[in-house]
Amino acid sequence: CQLLGNQKNTGSDYVDFAVINNQRNSRSAVQTLRTLMDRRTRMSVKELCEIDDLATSLVLDPLLGFRTHKMNITPLPVTPCWDKLKEALVQFQHTHDFNSISEALTVGELAGNYLTSLGSHCQELLRQHVFQYLRAFVLDSGFKIESCDRYSSETNGAKVTSTRHWFAGQRVEFLLGSTAKLSPVDSPVLRPGVNDFSVMYSTRKCCVLLYLGPAAFINHDCKPNCKYLAAERNIVVVEVIRPISPGEEFTCYYGDGFFGDKNEMCECYTCERDGEGHFKYRGKQPHSETTKDTVSQKYHLRERYLCHHREKSGPDSHNMGSLEVLIFSVLNLAITCCKICCKILFSSCEVSLILE
Repeated sequence: CQLLGNQKNTGSDYVDFAVINNQRNSRSAVQTLRTLMDRRTRMSVKELCEIDDLATSLVLDPLLGFRTHKMNITPLPVTPCWDKLKEALVQFQHTHDFNSISEALTVGELAGNYLTSLGSHCQELLRQHVFQYLRAFVLDSGFKIESCDRYSSETNGAKVTSTRHWFAGQRVEFLLGSTAKLSPVDSPVLRPGVNDFSVMYSTRKCCVLLYLGPAAFINHDCKPNCKYLAAERNIVVVEVIRPISPGEEFTCYYGDGFFGDKNEMCECYTCERDGEGHFKYRGKQPHSETTKDTVSQKYHLRERYLCHHREKSGPDSHNMGSLEVLIFSVLNLAITCCKICCKILFSSCEVSLILE
């Protein structure tokens, strides 16, 4: 695949990694990162999918030791040996030399012929996205990405955990996600139960967005400790809503019906503690992160939810794409909210009449 390889990169969008070259002090490096926050290039849905797949293959997979989830809209090229990639990444964790590692991963010998053959525009998109993931491995960033085998719907899952204390109202400055607006034309990109895990609805822009990046590895909890906020230049940031301790997982709330009706199939820690969701049907038996169901017992949350949604929506919904199903669900939610608001309004009117 080629991602707009013929387009020339503009100077205003170029992230100059040389400004942080050879900075051995991690605090100094992190401070320098703040000057680069507003210099990103926007991506299309296709670009975001392919660039994120490449970035996770180069950074996350070698360090975690397994292949993380991919959008898989186009076949990935053969990446270099994980051992060589891991060696370079471990060295980066000690030196914090962003310039050297980004060059090595995207245009150096570790990149391979595929990445070096891409146009300057695509190479710059990849450098910027790799840059987001590299921040997860700088101590002063305040978070790290780790493996997670808690959820039965995932074989090789991941989670984001804290490396410091966080307090309500703080923004996790470098835990970001990149977004791209989804349109009906992009519907074939999403396959239910396969790669529809990173879709959100923007109430500010009133549109459906695909979001990928380090923040997309934040798991759901019915009592979350952080939330997503839209920022400029198609970026999603994370804000803490209750205190988070070192080693604690960052969690966000995906919605009331993401894991079936009223999240009846939810496997989060809060549902485990309260005996709700998936644990309500297991006799409230404890489910530790180290315990895995057998393959025959696994259920696929999103597939079951989409199937159940189509049955409730009627026969025509079987012909709808995954994006249309998502939009239809959002509209139903909006109608429900309007009905509730109307009931509250009428109730308040009745109360005021009685008081008069």
